[in-house]
Amino acid sequence: MFSGLPKWIKSSLAPNLSYLHVRVQVVKKQDMETLARLPELRNLTLISCDEAELVNIKIPCTAEGVGYYFRKLRILNILDAPIWFDLRDCVSNGSVASAIMPSLESLEFEVCVRLLKDEALHSFGKLLGFECLGRTSLQIVVVKVNCKGARLSDVEDVDDALECMATVHPKHPTLETIWQQEEEMLSPYQEARMDVSRTPDFVMKAWKSSDIIDSGHIRALHIPPDPEASSTKVLRLLYAIKGKCLLTLSSNAILKLWKWGPSEKNSRGKPTTSVPPLLWQPEEGILMKNDTTEANPREAAGCIALCKNEWRIISSSGGKVSLFNANKFKVITTFLAPPPSTTFLTVHPQDDNIIAIGMEDSSIQIYDTHNNEVRKVLTGHQKKITGLTFSQSMNVLVSSGADAQLCVWSTGNWEKKKSTYIRPPSNGSALVGDTMVQFHYNQTHLLVVH
Repeated sequence: MFSGLPKWIKSSLAPNLSYLHVRVQVVKKQDMETLARLPELRNLTLISCDEAELVNIKIPCTAEGVGYYFRKLRILNILDAPIWFDLRDCVSNGSVASAIMPSLESLEFEVCVRLLKDEALHSFGKLLGFECLGRTSLQIVVVKVNCKGARLSDVEDVDDALECMATVHPKHPTLETIWQQEEEMLSPYQEARMDVSRTPDFVMKAWKSSDIIDSGHIRALHIPPDPEASSTKVLRLLYAIKGKCLLTLSSNAILKLWKWGPSEKNSRGKPTTSVPPLLWQPEEGILMKNDTTEANPREAAGCIALCKNEWRIISSSGGKVSLFNANKFKVITTFLAPPPSTTFLTVHPQDDNIIAIGMEDSSIQIYDTHNNEVRKVLTGHQKKITGLTFSQSMNVLVSSGADAQLCVWSTGNWEKKKSTYIRPPSNGSALVGDTMVQFHYNQTHLLVVH
């Protein structure tokens, strides 16, 4: 690895250099100019170790200057370094645009969504524009999209901008986008906290929901029925994989992933009510099925929860608790055989290995999947556990039970801090049914439903 581009790499010293694979610590603006002037360069792989700085590939804006710019380059790979192509001065000049990398056939590069967003100067389309590269030759474009520290909406905007560039390019090259570090994308909680820091009244506005007066305010979506399981019903339903999939748990203890794919009405395959999602499963036909050795799944309380890494799913249908790898449709491990049976599950927001498990006998077990042990058993409810939710900012776990009681537990020592009962209706009738709890994105407001 070189600290910078070696001095011997220049057109006067290496006029016949056609293949170059080089790793440097930092890519400088003049380095791209130097490489662009190599008259016979056909294949370039440039690897940079500086992931914190955008590599600005400035394209000359005059016909005199652009004539030398990678004139024979066919394959360009810029790896590890987030880049953007500065084509702003060239797009409006047709004679210049047609001469930019005129022989380019394959392009691979990485974009860092957070760095592009922080530029805050141009739209993603202008920051990523490759529509002027290889206008008569480009066949394939591979883009690695670094999602670390970015909002899901911004990542999707980058995807849309890339798709637009491929569409307007004269050769309509095949576009492949690969999301990287998805697990480091901002969670809804982190997004809310960022918005709160900029707009103090955001939380209260976000907390106030819109009134649903009639069916006209609701858009219905029907998932195609499973002909092989016509007698089953869906017990639990969650959005998964950053909202791109639906996860269902049915009364037959089978978990299924439903995913929106590209179609005429939904070219990007985004979640929508306009078209139904399709069942997603491997070619081998493997199903994710909960353990039912000592249980009747049709009578059990079906439970599912997502880990921070949303490809890991925790679930139970009355038997053992199962940990699944949803990407491979395989069981990683099972634990906690009944009795008592599991009635609710939730995962610690900062540690996928710590799971709070509500039980039929009114206890809550704090389970460590890494060490395969129960860390703590929490007692305080009189009836089965029906809800569990963590607050990351307050460092507490709130539990609800069929006894209409709410308990607040410290996640530091797992001791109970306080408890209260839900007030019964004013008509004097007794509370009947399950109590559910969920923290708002601001992690201080708590929604309680009975």
